[in-house]
Amino acid sequence: MEEHPKILSIAGSDSCAGAGMQADLKTAMSLGCHCCTILVVLTAQNTKEVKSIIEVDEKFIVEQLDAIFTDITIEVVKLGVLYSKKIISLIHNYIRNINKMREKKLLVVFDPVFVSSSGCMLVENLDYVKYALDLICPLSCIITPNFHECKVILEALNLNIDINNIRTSDLCKLVTEKLNINACLFKSCNIDINTEDENKLYAVDHLCIKNDKDCDTKIKQNLSYDVYKLKSKRNPQKDIHGTGCTLSTAISCFLSKKYDIIQACIESKKYIYNCINYAYDLGSKSQGLNHLKAAQHLTDFPELQVIKVD
Repeated sequence: MEEHPKILSIAGSDSCAGAGMQADLKTAMSLGCHCCTILVVLTAQNTKEVKSIIEVDEKFIVEQLDAIFTDITIEVVKLGVLYSKKIISLIHNYIRNINKMREKKLLVVFDPVFVSSSGCMLVENLDYVKYALDLICPLSCIITPNFHECKVILEALNLNIDINNIRTSDLCKLVTEKLNINACLFKSCNIDINTEDENKLYAVDHLCIKNDKDCDTKIKQNLSYDVYKLKSKRNPQKDIHGTGCTLSTAISCFLSKKYDIIQACIESKKYIYNCINYAYDLGSKSQGLNHLKAAQHLTDFPELQVIKVD
């Protein structure tokens, strides 16, 4: 019998099925994984707007979690929109308690869902952002903010940084350290001087990974970070719905297949490129990602450069 690695997505429902839980399911299925789901919010939305949101009752969230963890072996958890402090606290406590009962802790992929890739704020205030970062990051192996979310994270952490006067690699290291997390994938974050032309031609992400082989992690002595620049040909500009959800779920799938974080991010970047490349018409504002065709063409990917940054 063919083995399907199992992941768990804790996120919200998107009624037009371009993002959220529906995108997570399509991503996992196309990559040969099984995605269990915990719904925390329901949305009435289309490609133009979110019309309304209903928060799932806390008791029912716990019942969903109990149903999964008492029956199915989960190694990787993807966290999407958590919506409220109550849900953040609930998920934090549940994962922490699960980890206490396990020999090996859950691998948690945290997609912060604070700001859309177009720059639209998706949460009410910075207090929520700070609360989510404080409780979820210590449990996570990687966080996947986009460029706009990076700026919100800096603000929430009270880091008075002029992003126009700092190297991207140094910014990545600073944020990763302040978040107390193993790795950060900064999506489309390439702010070094004279990179305008490069950004027009290439999709550039930066991956920062904590290198704690030779350090005392309790006092953070000799702590260092490795930064990798992931550079690939940019797709023609399209309005796309669900790229962040899809990417973080793809990373979760590759981690469940025992890829290390660097390779999981590389393969996921290839996958999301193809999802965009084969996108189809969905609504009046944006296109839908083609998850199935993307997985069928992973070997047909243009060159991806992985550059270690000093």
